[in-house]
Amino acid sequence: MTRQPGTLDPEFGNGGLATVPPEKGRNPDIESLQVIALDTLGDGGLAFCGHSAGSGPEASLMFTKVLKDGTWDEDTGHVKVVINEEAPASSHQYLSLTSAIIDEQQEYLALGQPSYYDYTTYQSLSTVSVARYGSSFKAVPNFGKNGITWLEPGEPWTPIPTSDSTKCRKSPKPAGAPAISRTVMPFISRYRRPIAVIGGNIQVLYPQTLEDEFANIISEDVWIASFDLHTGIQQSCINLKDKNNTSVHMLHGVFQADGSFFLLARNAQARVVVLRYKRDGSLDLQFADGQGEIDLFGYVDLLVTGFEASNERLIITRAVWTPNRNPTNVFCYTSDGKRDVTFNGGQALELQREPESGLAMVEVHTDAQSRIVLAGAQFKASNQEMNVVRLHANGQLDQAFGTGGYFDYGRDLRTANALFLEQDAIRVLSEFPTAFSQPYLERVAKLFA
Repeated sequence: MTRQPGTLDPEFGNGGLATVPPEKGRNPDIESLQVIALDTLGDGGLAFCGHSAGSGPEASLMFTKVLKDGTWDEDTGHVKVVINEEAPASSHQYLSLTSAIIDEQQEYLALGQPSYYDYTTYQSLSTVSVARYGSSFKAVPNFGKNGITWLEPGEPWTPIPTSDSTKCRKSPKPAGAPAISRTVMPFISRYRRPIAVIGGNIQVLYPQTLEDEFANIISEDVWIASFDLHTGIQQSCINLKDKNNTSVHMLHGVFQADGSFFLLARNAQARVVVLRYKRDGSLDLQFADGQGEIDLFGYVDLLVTGFEASNERLIITRAVWTPNRNPTNVFCYTSDGKRDVTFNGGQALELQREPESGLAMVEVHTDAQSRIVLAGAQFKASNQEMNVVRLHANGQLDQAFGTGGYFDYGRDLRTANALFLEQDAIRVLSEFPTAFSQPYLERVAKLFA
């Protein structure tokens, strides 16, 4: 079999595409699980958290797996998330899922966003929760409270209960409290919460959001929280600041193996910057030749970005998510914050596949050979088409990949919601439109690497 890089693997799923299976009893030809969070299993398989197509905001979330060959893991099946009545309702509306080897076993950590309400000011506050699940998606009972731990802000904040009265008999919804509804997500890559297991602790980067009575955001600070891996007990919680000691808005975060981390963020001057923090949450002021940050570009409406920090490099992408002719710009810096002169002569690279179409590459990773793989959407008039591109380490298109460095499937795959690199494969979570346009089928494409 010919294994040309940047082409579909015909032995995966159905001709290179696998549908994320819907809940049992639903038709997989017209429905799929609507993915909210996912992660790789490390062996080519993927784990998903989502809900049934067409379900309302109170629909049960559930976990499932797709195996390395693109088939559904029937042994696990679909496992519904069991709601812990002690936790705030939205703690279980997971925004991120990460797989980890804990005590030599495959386990999962899921991040939620518990919400609280102040009945005197009519304000809402969102923090963070972490749930720990075993290999079969059963909660680990000795972690936190029956498998989940969360940050409680204390007085005067009251947990916001679910709008389903059958789930809040112990604390019925007082008049004026907002109901919890599922977050509307155009594509999940913008909503992941960075999480990592560092030593014996779980480290989480998250936004703490304060909203007024009209759901307008008053403030959104970035925090790093640490929880004991086995007990779920909170170890620390630190509000991150920039070099001017002001708050920033998180776009992406990437942990390093030693517990330090990088943050791509928007600052108070509406500039997009890269910051480096030490393991203790303090800002590394020696970063970028003592500047303490890399100042990249200004923030604009509908800006989308990608960020990768690995192989001693920082890769950042910039695009605008609109049907236009805007390109994707790719920036490359060394991990100490200097321009990488080995990439495109130290200058930002402009990617635009066709002059009459736009390109928005929102996923970026580097492989073991330091090649850069990007995924996102090409805009052709009102249509979106998933594109994947591979660059050599110096920024030149890898002409051996796909067609002139690019792969696309046409309008039947709309965008890239997640990207995973393996030694011999590239897997992309995408969307396949049905005859009725909504909801989309969630599909995984496997390309030869």
